[in-house]
Amino acid sequence: MTVIDMNQKRREKEVSEMEIRHIQTTFGNQTTEHDTTINDHYTQNLGILESADFFEAIEAPLFATYGGESVAVPNRKAIIRSDTGAVISTVGHKYNVIQNDSMFSSLDQSIIESGIDTTGAYKRVSIASGGAKAILGYSFPAYEEKITNRDVGDVVRLTLLAINSYDASSPFLTDFREERLACKNSMVSPLTVAAFRGRHTQNLEIEHAVEKIKRSIDVFCTKADLYKRWANENISIDFALRCFSKLSVMKGHTTKVNEKTLNEYLEQFNKETQVLGHNKWALYNTLTHISTHAMIRKNKNGQPENRKNQDQESAPLRQLRREDELSSFLNGAGKEFLDFGVAA
Repeated sequence: MTVIDMNQKRREKEVSEMEIRHIQTTFGNQTTEHDTTINDHYTQNLGILESADFFEAIEAPLFATYGGESVAVPNRKAIIRSDTGAVISTVGHKYNVIQNDSMFSSLDQSIIESGIDTTGAYKRVSIASGGAKAILGYSFPAYEEKITNRDVGDVVRLTLLAINSYDASSPFLTDFREERLACKNSMVSPLTVAAFRGRHTQNLEIEHAVEKIKRSIDVFCTKADLYKRWANENISIDFALRCFSKLSVMKGHTTKVNEKTLNEYLEQFNKETQVLGHNKWALYNTLTHISTHAMIRKNKNGQPENRKNQDQESAPLRQLRREDELSSFLNGAGKEFLDFGVAA
């Protein structure tokens, strides 16, 4: 007799029908990056997509022109978009391309087999670097914790960030994290809810991923408890100023502070404290707000500063880079102000 697990069948149906929202950039129209990686509040819903594999990545030999002749480039190959024919990257000849469809389908299967509650869950999709990277944000409304009653939406939700690349810049990466619903801040921390990586030499190991997903619920609850404690730990303006000053030290210096950056932190902290009070929770949300929604600075001519880098690097990747920088700070000098070790 065959026994059918109806709960698993229900989860399979929920995941297969999970809404996928594609992100359209509004970069250049506003002073804030509105196409942030997994922030629904700052995205435009372009309708339901069939899947996240927008095109097939095709491997092709690489050639260079020398002396009017075409010469084969040894030990390298090109990765080409099947839909446009554009070269999106060049990689070593041993690099194994794993299609988005394969990796993300395996991740969906891991979510199904983990037993995680997918009620109301949905995905958000962003393509970066001309298609060289696909970034998926999964949101799980079944897992939410209210932190305070001071602000409508002062709730954190379990989310999952997944990245696959075709340019050898990183392995397949997933990271369970939280998102604050009031402002869509990505809750950056050195304490990962649950993360796993997969090299491009192999497919995702579903059993390993399932265990990580199961653990994510426990860690999520532990971190939510930490945030609640921070909401009741009052701090002084001097305490916050010392934190912001360390974050604002100019590159190449040990103590010299970028006044413009420092003022951005102070202005945001003032906004947070008006709603949340003078506590560590307000301090933390100041840091995560800026890493998630960084302002695009403009020069005296009204053009974005560092325009070359901003044009070359898409907004989702800039957000991820800022979040990595904040995570490094919280894992180092930031421990003096916000210690995640007590939640480990």
